[in-house]
Amino acid sequence: MIQRTVLTGALVVAALVAAVGAWLTFRHSAAPQPSPSPAVTKTARAQPVSRHPTGPLIGIFTKGVLTSWKPEQTFGALVGARIRLGLGYTKQGSGFPHRFAQAAWANGGEAVIQIQPETEPLRAIAAGRYDLWIRTYASEVRAFGHPVIIGFAHEMNGGWYPWGKQPGAFVAAWRHIVTLFRQQGATNVTWLWTPNSGGKNPSSLRQYWPGGKYVNWVGLDGYYYDPADRFSQIFTPSIRVIRKLTRDPILLSETAVGTLAGQARLIPDLCAGVKRYHLVGLIWFDVHQYDPPTHQDWQLEGHPAAIAALRRGLQTLGAQKAP
Repeated sequence: MIQRTVLTGALVVAALVAAVGAWLTFRHSAAPQPSPSPAVTKTARAQPVSRHPTGPLIGIFTKGVLTSWKPEQTFGALVGARIRLGLGYTKQGSGFPHRFAQAAWANGGEAVIQIQPETEPLRAIAAGRYDLWIRTYASEVRAFGHPVIIGFAHEMNGGWYPWGKQPGAFVAAWRHIVTLFRQQGATNVTWLWTPNSGGKNPSSLRQYWPGGKYVNWVGLDGYYYDPADRFSQIFTPSIRVIRKLTRDPILLSETAVGTLAGQARLIPDLCAGVKRYHLVGLIWFDVHQYDPPTHQDWQLEGHPAAIAALRRGLQTLGAQKAP
């Protein structure tokens, strides 16, 4: 009798436990689930960007960048085209220019950021001595979430920057940085490999090529310094070498026609070259420099014939009209 009572009590308790467990399971499944933590949300937002842009992409570098999108809007009104790329330079060790990137995105554009390792040796970067900064910067880019174009040690094939003329060290540093960014989940980056146009002898570009796994777009920097300069001399030889390396989109990432070269006369040649080789666009270096002929007046402001020439050239490229 006592044994039966104990058994019966045990069965009742077991039934009650099962019922309570079922009720708790139902309640948990029906209740709203908590939102992901901020870190998870930021990582999820940084989705891979399209690597095949719909061009032409018209951009500018000018004074006042990295603060707002007003210089880009002013220049766009001047040349009658929507500015979709804003170029800025940051020293390695500084933070990601979130404010500028956000301003670009809010206005239908995209920030192009060139990271300059002015005091950090390329071999030390490749060896991991600056990994903390790289990971921090990559996390900031991931948190931004929207597409951004990033280059590193631009014009590395020239000898005028401290990181120049070091092909092996450059390739190792470039691959290391891209790898760390990807490990941090910064999949919203378009990697822009940016040599200086090699002119008539661009074969050295091959030494600086990091490989297709580490590059999304190719940038070419080149200028019209002299009245005799032509697209076929400045850019065509480099384009031919690059096309043997990759079919990635090519952007003239820093270019202009100087006043000494004859802006109004040669701007049509620049635009015709962009169209002929199906480049995705150009970024105009709208700065007045004072050490000719290498550094001359590249600005369009104050040169109405040059402004009119670029307006017509961008129309032939099919650039979006300024809002």
